[in-house]
Amino acid sequence: MRMILNENGLLDFDFGATGIRQDLTLETAYLLSVLTDRRADVDDELPFPEEPSLLPPDRRGYVGDILDEKGRLIGSKLWLLSREITSEKTRRRAERYVRESVQWAIDDGYVSENTINAFYDRENHQCLNILVEPVVIDGIGFKLNLTNVLTPNVNEVLNVI
Repeated sequence: MRMILNENGLLDFDFGATGIRQDLTLETAYLLSVLTDRRADVDDELPFPEEPSLLPPDRRGYVGDILDEKGRLIGSKLWLLSREITSEKTRRRAERYVRESVQWAIDDGYVSENTINAFYDRENHQCLNILVEPVVIDGIGFKLNLTNVLTPNVNEVLNVI
């Protein structure tokens, strides 16, 4: 199934005349891996202050993670950076979170490596961009150019090359 941005700037199924279009690349899988929220670890600092509550802190994540036989988690921890300052440390953490989110493609033998480069926009130093270039073993290659990844609006993020 292929995912695209709908008119509201959200990821949605790509419908053609005969139904949902097929994605013959790993592009949709990578989009979901990078742009969905992975559950934060207990020792991860959450980006919002905790208010006293009887409920546990919101560490986000996907409830279906419990079904993965290998114990892998879906998504990335980029959401943890939403209130971070512009710094080299934040840039390196973004690269680490994206690399972690697409590691499954190497583990499952779909790609031989993922090149991930996070960089701040030259004109807007608050804008963190990420280029993801997987080396696909057998299939159609692609690149993802994700702009302004720390914004909550997906419509401003996605630029597939």
